[in-house]
Formats: sequence, structure tokens, C-alpha cells
Amino acid sequence: MKTKVKNIIMILSLLLLLLIICTVVLSKEKIVAKSNLKYIKDEYSMKEDVLTPQKVYLVIAEYEGKVPMRSIYKAMYHIVTQVFPKYYKEAKNLDEQGLEKYFEKNQEIIYMEAGVKKKEDFTNLINTLKQLNGDKLEFSSYRFDEKTIHKRTDNVTADLYVTYQNNEEIKFSAKIQNKLYENRTPVILKSAIQ
Repeated sequence: MKTKVKNIIMILSLLLLLLIICTVVLSKEKIVAKSNLKYIKDEYSMKEDVLTPQKVYLVIAEYEGKVPMRSIYKAMYHIVTQVFPKYYKEAKNLDEQGLEKYFEKNQEIIYMEAGVKKKEDFTNLINTLKQLNGDKLEFSSYRFDEKTIHKRTDNVTADLYVTYQNNEEIKFSAKIQNKLYENRTPVILKSAIQ
């Protein structure tokens, strides 16, 4: 009887330890996402290596929002150089069910980093990224298609073509919000393939 109780206590202790480890890992990812969002929103700081998309000036000419240009540039660059490569690495080999679990587990972080709220939009995004080759994505360039720029009441949209090394360019639908939101990037990039 004592052995059974000891085994049960040991199993419960291991489960508690596993739960604590999972909580710490998820909390760390959330802290990193919040820190990146804070940097993006800070209109006064910008790393020297932030590259803007080709033809961004045409999109900005239509933009009438209150989000500082530096925040827009940092958000776009962060998504294509950090967020998409992370999603590619973590989700490229997942089947539909695995992708659904990944989204449910990371939904809050995905919304913060990429502005994607719906599972279907995230699935489309990952399926677009799965078209790429290689173990990891290394950013090369990006450009706006001036023929697709649309000014709306609360945002500006345009197609954004992104190229990663040793890959063909892929197309995303970019939406630049007119205002900053508390827990979300001001730029949303979704798969252009729905």
C-alpha cells in the first residue's frame, strides 16, 4: 500500500513539474512577444538594419493613420524576418491536426505577433509558408505591388511579395492599421491564397 501511495505521489509530482515547465516556456514566449511589440510601438527607436519594402512610399502616400512610420516599418520587417521564419520552422511538418493544436496553444502570441485571430487564416498562412524550401528561412527582400494599394477608412491594404533565399517570392495581403492596438502588431500579413 505504501508503495502505491509513493508511486501516485511521484506521478503527481512529475505531472506538476511538467505543468510548471510548460507554463514557464509559454510565459517566456509571451514575454518575448510583448517585448517585441513594445519595441515596434516605440516610435523613437529603430535598429539600423530594418529594411523597408520596395515601393513602400506608394503605400505610405495613401496612409492617413496615426501609427508612426517607424512602427510600421519595424512591424513589417519583424514579421518577415523573425515571425514567419519561426512559424515555418515550428509548423512546416505539422499535419492539419497538429497545426490546429499549435494554433490553439499559441493563439494569443500569434495574434500579438502577426495579428492573425482566426484558425483558418493561420492555416492559410502556414500553407503558404510550406511552399518554401529549406530548413530555415533567410529573408532576402520584399516589395509592395502598387496596383493593389487600397485606402480604406481604418487601414491601407496592398499585396506584399516576400522573397527568402533560395526560394521564389511569395505573396501576402498586407493591412496597415490606422491606429495602434494594445496587444497586436499594427501590420497584419495574411496569405493571399484563401
